[in-house]
Amino acid sequence: MERPTLSAGVIWLSTPLDQVESGRVANQSGLSENLFRRSASDLSPEPWLATGAVQIDPLTWKIWLRTGVTVHNGAVMDAQAVKASLERVIRLSPASADSLAIDSISVKDEQTIVLITLEPRPTLLRRSSRQCVCCATPKPRNSTPSLPGGSR
Repeated sequence: MERPTLSAGVIWLSTPLDQVESGRVANQSGLSENLFRRSASDLSPEPWLATGAVQIDPLTWKIWLRTGVTVHNGAVMDAQAVKASLERVIRLSPASADSLAIDSISVKDEQTIVLITLEPRPTLLRRSSRQCVCCATPKPRNSTPSLPGGSR
């Protein structure tokens, strides 16, 4: 069965549809999502692709992920995919790397990641709601580049 195709024209787009290079445009256009977003009522972080998080100690965060999420190319979002996506953001964006200050990301199980920061980051969830910290598929499922984020 052939999957339907969505073509979108964005007149204000001056950069590729990649969450690191055009996070705001990709995010606001609905082409990417974050683990957390800011609530409309008080701008506090609320789960989006995550279902929740807990700060275990000043440097350690455990984040639970929603189940049953598939991305634009049909790949399933799981802890390994989120880990790879966050590592890509940190590698390609010095500003995001500095803001998040993540030392390591580990996969606890299919729907749980553990982040360890370089220094205490009590605002990590708010910082992870920044548009350039979107989750994307780091490797396309086929040879066609995956947008956003699958081209690197």
